[in-house]
Amino acid sequence: MDSYIDRKDLYQNGDPQNEPRTRKRLIQISKIGMTEVMRAEFGIEGLMSGLYIEYAWRYSDKEWDGYIDWVKGLIRDKKIK
Repeated sequence: MDSYIDRKDLYQNGDPQNEPRTRKRLIQISKIGMTEVMRAEFGIEGLMSGLYIEYAWRYSDKEWDGYIDWVKGLIRDKKIK
């Protein structure tokens, strides 16, 4: 598991109410191969970047799921080519 998952600075103002959701989302992006490409920005080298931590904090479940599905589509397309 990536070391960024336990970094306190990636949890919105240390708000305990948001921590479980943020942790779940950080684990999810780690599992699909995203790494921290810049401070609090995640991506997959040679494929995409631009997932800022604020997305994990502010996106609704529907918005988040749509973004993750888009990333997974990019991964699938790259493996096909």
